[in-house]
Amino acid sequence: MNRKKGYIGISYTGCHDSNVTYFTDKVEFAASEERFSRIKKDGRPPKLTIEYLLSKYKISLDDVDIVSPVLPIEETKKLWRQEGVSNIYELVKDKINYSTEYIRKLTNSPIYVSHQDAHAASAYFTCGFNEKSLILVIDAGNYSDPYSTSIYEGNKGKLILLKQSTDNSIAQSYLLITAMLGFKPMKHEGKVTGLAPYGSYNKYAINDLQKILDDKEFVFRATKWDNFGSKNVAPELVITNEIEKTNWFISKYSKEDIAYAIQHITENKVLSLLKEYDTNEYSNICMAGGLFANVTLNRKIAELGFKKIFIHPAMGDDGLSLGSILYAKMRKEGYLQPFKIDNVYWGSEYLSVDIPELAEKNNLYCYKSNSMEQEIAEYLKNEKTVALYSGRMEYGPRALGNRSVLCHANNKDINDWLNKKLKRTEFMPFAPVVRDERVKKLFKNTKPGYYTGNFMTTTFLCTEEMKKIAPGAVHIDGTARPQIVEEKANPFYYTILQKYDEITNEKSVLINTSFNMHEEPIVNTPQDAVKSFIASQLDVLVLNDFIITWKQISY
Repeated sequence: MNRKKGYIGISYTGCHDSNVTYFTDKVEFAASEERFSRIKKDGRPPKLTIEYLLSKYKISLDDVDIVSPVLPIEETKKLWRQEGVSNIYELVKDKINYSTEYIRKLTNSPIYVSHQDAHAASAYFTCGFNEKSLILVIDAGNYSDPYSTSIYEGNKGKLILLKQSTDNSIAQSYLLITAMLGFKPMKHEGKVTGLAPYGSYNKYAINDLQKILDDKEFVFRATKWDNFGSKNVAPELVITNEIEKTNWFISKYSKEDIAYAIQHITENKVLSLLKEYDTNEYSNICMAGGLFANVTLNRKIAELGFKKIFIHPAMGDDGLSLGSILYAKMRKEGYLQPFKIDNVYWGSEYLSVDIPELAEKNNLYCYKSNSMEQEIAEYLKNEKTVALYSGRMEYGPRALGNRSVLCHANNKDINDWLNKKLKRTEFMPFAPVVRDERVKKLFKNTKPGYYTGNFMTTTFLCTEEMKKIAPGAVHIDGTARPQIVEEKANPFYYTILQKYDEITNEKSVLINTSFNMHEEPIVNTPQDAVKSFIASQLDVLVLNDFIITWKQISY
């Protein structure tokens, strides 16, 4: 039997979003440490993720190369700002069941890929585009890579660097405003994006904000990393007393107008970067880097005239281990043909857990259904909230049907009601989830972003029909951030949507939000799922092959 040759990518920077990928001729596994540790955006060494990977796959050291978007040992040691893990490979030294040979291989023969190159590779090589494409990477920077903004050409399976900048003010500015508005930087930028449409254009607020942002070192004084590089305590970006110097600005303008101002400034800076590139020459654009979690910005980029737009599903640092593998593979083989991904269900799954026993321990009613998809659709039609836990966990920050909570979007009140259940404070409505057949009726100008819409990474303008039947999923600016579902990507999920559409005569739309409580990562194990289900008091839990409720209920 021939063993598959492959790569293991390990991304650990001592800050946030540690992650691991195993790749042969395809992605075999990819996940972030936070899902296993249960600490959101966990930046510690990904021991638990590696432990899961090695428990599920029989990996021979002779068959894998170790790849990392972190500098090799001696260079990395010079850059650590405080005592801690000196490099990503030290994480294995106190890990039981690692052989001396394995430790030696990890320590002595890593393949290094730069932070920006790893981001670019994650976007280009998963875009599936054959035409020459523009690749844009923007993030808040990384201590091991001096660059934070990079533009590449992707052509014939190769990445060619066109331009790089050390100016990290674009993404760092968004971090700063998140902190100024009283949210947690590195975690709540999406709240600022969601708040922005509630504000209005105010040239004075924009000008005053730009003056603050012109001090490019201010963000480093206003925020700092606690427990940077720690093996034991999760690192966190915290706010310092320097932030008080902006109190005059916060008191002068509304939070809504400040959010509008930073979104306006961000969009102008990014769009101006791209306007020098001819969309006839570069018909497509691919993006990665934390800034492109900003779905409103992504739609504005699509409107520049690109035929197709793609944002890597794990656009932040949680995509670096895969990106580093893809770049290393291109470098080793001379080129790598971009491939299209049907789905990103690449994480963990737990099939050996005794679900009836777990339900009984928690005083829950558990049963198997002979027509599960139909029954779930009936629950949803009758306005029950249904938590889905099925198959392998999603890669990246979005729940895409395997670790999701579904509910109707028939009225705007659903946002307040469901947020309260999940103990969240969000401004943007929940994302609608629709089968591919319904997209044209519900959204406008979807062709450029259709593919990336499979992964819930951009917004579209809504049609009047969408606004009428799903007000709970439409934002104040008339847009929504849908998940487009094709049958081949997730047959079980697709069939639930199909049955729901049939029994509602397509007069309703479902919303999909991640299955987790506020400030917790998306659920990983069945135990996590039951715990979150109980805490949120949802109506129905689909757990692998079983349906769980509080008691025997009818639709």
